[in-house]
Amino acid sequence: MYKVYPNAVIPKRENVSIGDHSVIEDFVLIYSSKVEIGKYVEIGTGTKIVGKGELYISDFVTIAPSCVIITSTPNLHKELMVSSMIPDNMRDPIIGKTFIRNHAFIGAGSIILPNVEIQRKCVVGANSTVLSNSVLESNSVYVGSPVKKVGVRFR
Repeated sequence: MYKVYPNAVIPKRENVSIGDHSVIEDFVLIYSSKVEIGKYVEIGTGTKIVGKGELYISDFVTIAPSCVIITSTPNLHKELMVSSMIPDNMRDPIIGKTFIRNHAFIGAGSIILPNVEIQRKCVVGANSTVLSNSVLESNSVYVGSPVKKVGVRFR
């Protein structure tokens, strides 16, 4: 059994799976093509998960309040239009897969861009930005915008 608070918004519920004992708090928005949430996961108040990509959250993960996880983004490296109102064939968006592995902790207000892997027991400090195509190492602590490794978490 899991709990989705009454003010959480999941417009395409068929695209989201939620594991047992997980909690989606009030004012969370989940609007992405595919989201798999493991067991014992907490997604804090005001967090937004958006985009046309995929997000996989493993077991025992905490995402603190007001985080933003973006699973797709405009491709700014090409001379194309970027508005999400324009068809994909006219803008070539970057559509990614993001993984947040077991026992990771994402601090309040952090931003995670597409195609990221946050490995086991990794900590992302509050108000940090994880850039696209980043791999954050297990048992490590990252902070800043963009994130930099600053320490090691208990093993």
